[in-house]
Amino acid sequence: MKSPLIRVNSMNSPEPGSDSVINTFALFAGAVKDYAIFLLDAQGYVQTWNPGAERMQGYKADEIIGKHFSTFYPLHLIERRHPQYELKMAAEEGSYEEEGQRLRKDGSSFWAAVTITALKDNDGQLIGYAKITRDITDKKVTEQQLRESEERMRLLIEAVKDYAIFMIDLDGRIMSWNSGAHRLNGYTADEVIGKPLDIFYTQEALALGYPHCELEAAMRDGHYEEEGIRKRKDGSTYWANVVLTSLRDHEGQLRGFAKVTRDITERKIAEEELKNAHSDLERRVQQRTSELLGAVERLQKEIQERKAVEEELVKAKEAALASNVAKSAFLANMSHEIRTPLGAVLGFSELLLQPDLPEEERTLYLETLKRNSNVLLTIINDILDLSKVESGKFQVTKTTVDLKDFLNEAVAVLSLKADEKGLEFLVEAEGSMPRTIETDPVRLKQILFNIVGNAIKFTSKGSVTLTVKSLTQLRGAPHLAIDVTDTGPGISAENVKNLFEPFVQVDSSLTRQFGGTGLGLALSRRLAQALGGDVVLTESTPGQGSTFTITIDSGHTPKRTRLFQSSKGETPASPSGTAESRPQRESLKATRVLLVEDLADNRLLIGSILRKLGLEVDWAENGCEGMEKALSGNYDVIFMDLQMPIMDGYEATLELRKRGYGKPIVAVTAHAMNEDREKVMRSGFNAHLTKPIDQQTLWNSLVDLNTREG
Repeated sequence: MKSPLIRVNSMNSPEPGSDSVINTFALFAGAVKDYAIFLLDAQGYVQTWNPGAERMQGYKADEIIGKHFSTFYPLHLIERRHPQYELKMAAEEGSYEEEGQRLRKDGSSFWAAVTITALKDNDGQLIGYAKITRDITDKKVTEQQLRESEERMRLLIEAVKDYAIFMIDLDGRIMSWNSGAHRLNGYTADEVIGKPLDIFYTQEALALGYPHCELEAAMRDGHYEEEGIRKRKDGSTYWANVVLTSLRDHEGQLRGFAKVTRDITERKIAEEELKNAHSDLERRVQQRTSELLGAVERLQKEIQERKAVEEELVKAKEAALASNVAKSAFLANMSHEIRTPLGAVLGFSELLLQPDLPEEERTLYLETLKRNSNVLLTIINDILDLSKVESGKFQVTKTTVDLKDFLNEAVAVLSLKADEKGLEFLVEAEGSMPRTIETDPVRLKQILFNIVGNAIKFTSKGSVTLTVKSLTQLRGAPHLAIDVTDTGPGISAENVKNLFEPFVQVDSSLTRQFGGTGLGLALSRRLAQALGGDVVLTESTPGQGSTFTITIDSGHTPKRTRLFQSSKGETPASPSGTAESRPQRESLKATRVLLVEDLADNRLLIGSILRKLGLEVDWAENGCEGMEKALSGNYDVIFMDLQMPIMDGYEATLELRKRGYGKPIVAVTAHAMNEDREKVMRSGFNAHLTKPIDQQTLWNSLVDLNTREG
């Protein structure tokens, strides 16, 4: 017989009145795997043992029941009679908690969070103890790593020699001082900490309200930067580039300021010299103008030679353009070739999540996954969109979009991604918002998911904040702005210049850790520009986070509404799975579907999804076979691949329509360009689905067809 989950030592029975406690305790603890939960008698001897205890400490039930719980304690704690102290405290106080080192059966130690609760009968007599132990070794390791990281950051700032980096309190007094600040300004830490910022400013600057106006600007805008004259300890002055950033805690409370100062005196001198040289050059050019009039004949010859060079440059430009067109065509073709296996990868991943999946099906799905590469999907999607933009085939389809519904749907998805990483996802709205906007919702969602997805990916802890605001007039038209702020690693100044270039990645350890194609920001900016706006890096502080701002032309929408009930990131309920959709789902269970697909993997994937939706599925391997089955069978809808041997999907559909076939036909294809969709709809199809296909996409298509047929 199978051993029970909880074992009780029959030779050391609990005191009278404890049987019901042990039985109830056994039912509860038997199902727990991540916690060691067991009972002790009044003297501390183990009475029960659950699977979590065996998993954590290595003892089987028959090895530990009846032994004293001090078995789990290091020798130095036993010598101090610490186990007895824990029981004494639990008996007196009702319970006892601590974190400390414990031993496993193999002698290894681990950090444990321990709770001991005294158990008493109805008369108040102690009958034993319940003990719960949780392994917190990972937590302790994380805490140690955090301390080490903070120390590294302190050492890094201290090691910087070319920048003065220091902290300022709310009253404008200096709180910290690095070696670069000492080198630049001449003060030691002991001389300057606690002093006001006024000591770095000339009398003229103080009379104009410096440095208080700088602090007020940083407090208001979060960031302030300028170039100006500053004063050293010895009274000498220098040109400085100053960046002042307000520091706020997770609740938005202002805690102080960080100031970074760089000596740019040499640059200013060089600029002044360049200005003087430019003036001198203009004077000399004017003097020689009269001399050049006599060289007209020679200049005409040079112009002819220059024209010849320009013609060569035009030819080179045309060749470069042709090369770009060829590159775009190559990327588009590659996208088609790779989308088909990617469809199988994503679809079978979803099927593997189904409960109670037979082992035979699971093995088959895993083998299919192994044949297809999931890593390439994001690369291909981004390359395809970038190819459309660069080849001039990108199209924007603007419609009237309900802003509240759009944002609620996006937030519902993005907040789940943030939750998976343990991040706080905040949503805020500044001022009143337009009720509707005129834009392309698909492209706007793509931009938003790219930027917020990056913020979530690169933020290890803290929060990601989405701030929506309406800009009444920007470049002569109403615009919508969305700020995406994270508490991630930030972006260094040297990496900002090429941040939005295709295939460019920040060369740092974080990038190597998280990966990425280097296309997301470049594509997002081009899409936003196509929507009449832009994507810019508004703010970034290394080690503290970044803010990207998305702007789009929102069109003329005078009516305004409140977007969110709260500014603290309350996630709106997702519209999917509502009560209204359930009757439709029931009404589609009897639908008979014909799937026409030449690739066995795709037939298995799409057919399996359709059956999971409760549909009856038949299939054909090519357009000819599919046409014969469609004309002889009674199918409610046909899902038709386009690229197939013998007869493709276009030919089969055109022939069916010629013969009077009136049932819905849906194109399922890896051809995803706009012209592909237009050709599909001209060829007699009712809908166009782009691979990869998932369960929700198929279901939405069926519901849409069902609604139109109804």
